Amino acid sequence: MSRREVKSDSSVKMYLCSGILKGVGEQIGRKIYERFGEESLKVMEESYDRLTAISGISSRKAKDIHDCFMKNKHEYKRVMFFQRYSITPYIASKIIQRYGANYEEVISKNPYRLAREIKGVGFLSADRIAENFGIAKNSQERIMAGIIHVISEFGIDGSSGVSIGTLANKSAITLEVSSEDVLSALMILLKEKQLFLYEYSFYSGGRRIESEEEIKRHLYSAEDDVQSIVMLPVYYHMENGIARKLVQIIRNSGKNKIQSLDIEEGLHFISTAFNVQLSDGQISAFRNIFTHKVSIITGGPGTGKTQLIFSVIKAAKQQMSDIKIKLVAPTGKAAKRIKESSGENATTVHRLLEFDPVISTFRYNEENLLKCDLIVVDESSMIDIRLMNALLKAVSLDTTMVFVGDVDQLPSVGAGQVLNDMITSNMVKVAYLEKIFRQVEHSKIVQYAHMIKNGNVPSFQAGTAVCDGGDVVFFEEELPANVPNTVINLLQGNMLRLLFGLEDSNEMKRQNLRYIMDNVQVISPMQKGEAGVRALNIAMQAKLNQTQEYVKGLNYMYKVGDKVMQVENNYSKKVFNGEIGVIEGIDAQQKEIRVLFEERGKVAYKRTELEQLSLAYAITIHKSQGSEYRAAIIPIMMQHSVMLERRLIYTALTRVKDIAIFVGQKRAFGMGVKRANSAKRYTALRYILQSLDDGKNCQ
Repeated sequence: MSRREVKSDSSVKMYLCSGILKGVGEQIGRKIYERFGEESLKVMEESYDRLTAISGISSRKAKDIHDCFMKNKHEYKRVMFFQRYSITPYIASKIIQRYGANYEEVISKNPYRLAREIKGVGFLSADRIAENFGIAKNSQERIMAGIIHVISEFGIDGSSGVSIGTLANKSAITLEVSSEDVLSALMILLKEKQLFLYEYSFYSGGRRIESEEEIKRHLYSAEDDVQSIVMLPVYYHMENGIARKLVQIIRNSGKNKIQSLDIEEGLHFISTAFNVQLSDGQISAFRNIFTHKVSIITGGPGTGKTQLIFSVIKAAKQQMSDIKIKLVAPTGKAAKRIKESSGENATTVHRLLEFDPVISTFRYNEENLLKCDLIVVDESSMIDIRLMNALLKAVSLDTTMVFVGDVDQLPSVGAGQVLNDMITSNMVKVAYLEKIFRQVEHSKIVQYAHMIKNGNVPSFQAGTAVCDGGDVVFFEEELPANVPNTVINLLQGNMLRLLFGLEDSNEMKRQNLRYIMDNVQVISPMQKGEAGVRALNIAMQAKLNQTQEYVKGLNYMYKVGDKVMQVENNYSKKVFNGEIGVIEGIDAQQKEIRVLFEERGKVAYKRTELEQLSLAYAITIHKSQGSEYRAAIIPIMMQHSVMLERRLIYTALTRVKDIAIFVGQKRAFGMGVKRANSAKRYTALRYILQSLDDGKNCQ
């Protein structure tokens, strides 16, 4: 294999700016190189006192830099290797951490291992490194790694699998190779079980294809009626695990505690003790819960889902005081909301299962089952296959499971569409709540949400300086570049201040702004663009947080007072994807920040961990799922058109309690409402459930 060295910045400069030397960050490293050039390392070793000529370096610091350099001279060889093949310091540090002294051998043999084994190093980064090592575009090694990358991208977009044709075409375009080369590599991946093939029927379920002959038939078939998807093994095992556990619970013979309770007594108790008059749909759902071991409650805003949960729990506890009930939700915000609205204790699924960092798995699992009689899972549309599989593993066959959610909202951010697949499988008993209750029927948020769900575009009142009773307004703005300033003006203006009853005085302005930021969320359809999350966050931070000290991350600089979101699960820190906190402290010298989370408390992050965070002055609509805000500002522009669809706008509006403020172009809003759910997800859960049907389904 011939290697191609890459011309780039000096390896000395790269070393100085890499952060390897304690006390020498990118800025100081650049200054040292600008002053001493290629002689910089010699200066540090032999005449380090000359470093004091640089602003910011004292005599003591110069000595510390010298000592650190002498102690870590071997690091320079590594930096030269990585620089030679255009590997950034950030990726280099991860490579060293994973492979230690064997890094050069590993990378030389197969650079694509980096994409599989190192978090944060994707296929594209590994491919660039492989090109520098002379690996050909049409090498089988590259194409196989590329196919895994492409199917993983579909997983990031929510699919647990993808059709053969879509995968082959996308892979050929991405890798710039022929379809024949892709199919040959795909055949190897399927034979080696690095990927799985699942055949399905819309009516009778499906099965996994394992024989080489059948795999070939699917890969090269021109028949339109051959329905199959290619899946990563991890996703197949998750969906298979979910389906089999659900069916085991449904088929478990004998009554459990919930099924032994008196339904009529429960309904009477709720009516007399709490003066609650359930609708016909709620009563039907109530009966389902007490007669079926697995059931689903779905309905839009204002249809009484929370009231029903309250009624079920109170009725069960009245008849059996020692009954064990767990109320859970996918996120901390969702758990807090259901706790406040139902009056019952609630927690997240992650905290219910209790992650153990020592063994890197949940404490509650198939070997250590949860001890509870009823588990109610709220905001079930948000649960992906990974979390659902983990939850069901820990559930006893004697537990009654109730899944509550709005199937018309966006599906989970992670892979799968669990709630929808359970419903369409006809294997789980479903109650649809449709009646809107009197206490919310005059809410424009509720009215408009139901209109949008049905594809009807509401007529908005014009945006005004003060909200006079209307809880949905639209501020028209034609230019995407103007949206950030419009949003900031709304946050600092009279509308929200009057809504929250805040005083208008100079000494209260800062306190008012903090209150508004705590109760108002800006939610945008997408990350990119002038009206996207990234641009909004940068503009809002610049205007609303004047603090000078900061720590620089990959995408943002972080300051004390910034609103931030955890964007991936960190089980060792016990902070989970979607949790929002505020930066309360920064150690610029150590490049560390401290974030205060409502659920977890204070959590420290090193600079290398900042990729787990994002500014959260603005977040995507997907990330808002499960939360409820007193007010939200929602930009909707034609530049968001690739993302705009009915469920997205419906989900955004149903996150809001008091006032929803749309900013943007009404034609973009109308286009989104008229566009039915366009992003199809490929999943197997529905078909696996149907394949396990013994003719006694629940519908």
